[in-house]
Amino acid sequence: MTTLSQLQDFVKNAIHKYPQLENQFAEYYQLCIDEIESGESMYNEMSLCENSINEAIVEHLKTYN
Repeated sequence: MTTLSQLQDFVKNAIHKYPQLENQFAEYYQLCIDEIESGESMYNEMSLCENSINEAIVEHLKTYN
């Protein structure tokens, strides 16, 4: 990810594919925004958010496949 706009698109696409995980994805995104606003590295926080979402998807697929 290079911009918050790209992260937003990533989150929206993840929610579209996995609507049952919407709340979890929204929490990761909000945590990312909160951490950036408190002075943390934007790129690091965006990477953590993306990784958390990807991990949640993997766990979801393990559980339901």
